[in-house]
Amino acid sequence: MQRLQLPDSPAGFAEATWDDLRPYFETLATMPVLEGEVEAWLGEWSRLEELVTEAAGRAMIAYTADTSDPGKEAAHLRFSSEIFPVMEEQGVRLARRLLEFGYRRADLEVVLRRFRTQIEIFREESVPLFAELEELSARYQRLTGGITAALSAVAMVRSNSRNWGSTSEESDTSTPGYSSARIACMRRSCAGLA
Repeated sequence: MQRLQLPDSPAGFAEATWDDLRPYFETLATMPVLEGEVEAWLGEWSRLEELVTEAAGRAMIAYTADTSDPGKEAAHLRFSSEIFPVMEEQGVRLARRLLEFGYRRADLEVVLRRFRTQIEIFREESVPLFAELEELSARYQRLTGGITAALSAVAMVRSNSRNWGSTSEESDTSTPGYSSARIACMRRSCAGLA
């Protein structure tokens, strides 16, 4: 089985557009896969989605930390409204292919069941709606990201003021205003698309 020529890190997809990613998904959807190669094919798909969702997560975190930067907003919107809706569609296509292989593994039964459900409920006409929803979400983030509050003579944007004064061990001092649980939640929301 041929292997995808993927970048070594998510940084390789930081500037990617859907046109850059389409060939990878097309290759996975059409490449010949022998019975003993399904695991390797699944690994290639997983690695592709891992790299893209991590690049998207980095763009989202950069944007939510500075919603006034048009470049960061554009990068976030490129992933959330241009790439992810189509990537979801391609994910359904690849899940269908995996199930057509007759692939089964006891420890992945929950994932396979999720794939069956995604195939069943997916509607192509929803793709533009996903994109519109992400654009509205980014607009909301831009509006609320500009709201500041004065706390102990320190002006903070609204999102960072939530954890002000927190002494909980959940507080992540490396990312002011974001608890480690919130960062993990943001990462899971991106990874959930994989």
